[in-house]
Amino acid sequence: MNQPQPLITVIMSVYNGLPYLRDAITSILHQSFSDFEFLIIDDASTDESVNVINSYNDSRIQLYQNQSNIGLTASLNKGLKLAKGKYIARMDADDISEHTRIEEQISLMEKHADIGLCGSWYQIIDGRVIKKPITHEEIMLGMLRRNPFGHSTIMIRASLLNKHKLIYNENFTSSQDYDLWSRIVEHTKAYNIPKVLVKYRLHTNQVSVKKEKEQLKNESKIKKQILQKVLADVSNKEILIHEKVIFNTHNISTKEFVSYVNFLKRLLKANTKSLRYHSGKLYEFTYKLWLSAIKNLQKPSLDIVFCIWRSPYPNRHGFINMLKLTTKLLISSYA
Repeated sequence: MNQPQPLITVIMSVYNGLPYLRDAITSILHQSFSDFEFLIIDDASTDESVNVINSYNDSRIQLYQNQSNIGLTASLNKGLKLAKGKYIARMDADDISEHTRIEEQISLMEKHADIGLCGSWYQIIDGRVIKKPITHEEIMLGMLRRNPFGHSTIMIRASLLNKHKLIYNENFTSSQDYDLWSRIVEHTKAYNIPKVLVKYRLHTNQVSVKKEKEQLKNESKIKKQILQKVLADVSNKEILIHEKVIFNTHNISTKEFVSYVNFLKRLLKANTKSLRYHSGKLYEFTYKLWLSAIKNLQKPSLDIVFCIWRSPYPNRHGFINMLKLTTKLLISSYA
């Protein structure tokens, strides 16, 4: 007899998951919402991960073992192919889902058919709460900074992936989630529940730590792809300056600042045609970037003062505040 279709498929990829694997699995099995299948893809682990998985006597767990190590991205795509649920939830083998995580996400998505991608806030274990952007408009703009979702917090409508043939890009061995979200939001609205539903673990063996340089490089590629949907002629140099601003790198030169202000102008102008972003929200978003760029100037100059006054933001900043700002910069430039 065929098993009834589960409402949710939870996908977890595991490679040498000890010592955190048991906590992660248990947090899923003890969810307040129980109608799910739990696909665990073991990526040829050499530790006791498979024994830990097999120690659970729960019919919802389906273990698939890769014959060789194919990597996280390919393993997740294998999970997507095997999934039978109406919704797909992600879970990492070193994180912990709160007891009501799945219940709260499924409740929201069942009520809001226009939302196809749902995450939540999350908390670093023994650390701070990461408050990701909430609404679709905020998430779209947030993608111009960094990944606006925690991977382990995600739930997706399977029909959306199937209809648009969306899977993880296996050219990315890190930031593969950021890339996928950037493509999913072309077809649906996204939302982050403003509540901690996942506890996120930081440790030296996770991909984001071991492949930090590669991840930052991939993030740059993804940001460029996103920006090119509005602004076709985005250069690698502009992306580099943009990331200096985002990461508060205090060495933006006069030439870079002028280039960046021109980039923001072009972005605002291009958006008036594409209407990809809410015009008012994009203006506020770029205004904050402009302020950050000023804060991170290597050394103020007269050219920067002229550029600031010719930018799109003097009215937003206020005439008196502009006078104070540029006067301070002029004094600093001659110090």
